[in-house]
Amino acid sequence: MNKITYLDGARWHRALVAGTNNVLSRQNYLNKINVFPVPDGDTGTNLAFTLTSILDSTEHTVHPRADDMLALIADAALDGARGNSGVIMAQFFQGLSDGAAGMEKMTPEGLAKAVQCGTEYARQALAEP
Repeated sequence: MNKITYLDGARWHRALVAGTNNVLSRQNYLNKINVFPVPDGDTGTNLAFTLTSILDSTEHTVHPRADDMLALIADAALDGARGNSGVIMAQFFQGLSDGAAGMEKMTPEGLAKAVQCGTEYARQALAEP
C-alpha cells in the first residue's frame, strides 16, 4: 500500500469532501450531543451548513498548491460560517491556512505546524463564544 507523504491542494480538497460527507452523515448525532459552547442542539446543523458552504465555494477551483487551497478554504469558511461551531471551525481553517503559508506540498511536519496554528486560532475563538 502506498503511503501519502505530502498533502497538496487536490488532496486537501478531497479531504474536505470526505470530511463534509462524514459530518453530513452524523449531523443529527452532533445536534444531539451538542452541549458547548451553547447547549442549543444545532452544532451538527451549523457545521453541515458551514462545510457545505465551503464546498460550494471551492468546487470549481482546486489549487494545486496546499497553501493556496487552504487560503481558499479559510476564506470560504469565514464567509460561510454559521453559529458558534461554524465560527470556531472557520478560525481553525484560518489558522491552518496561515500556518501553511509558503507550502506548495505539505509534509507531515508542515501539517503538524499548521494544525498547531489552527488549534491556537480556534482556542482564541473560544475565549468569547
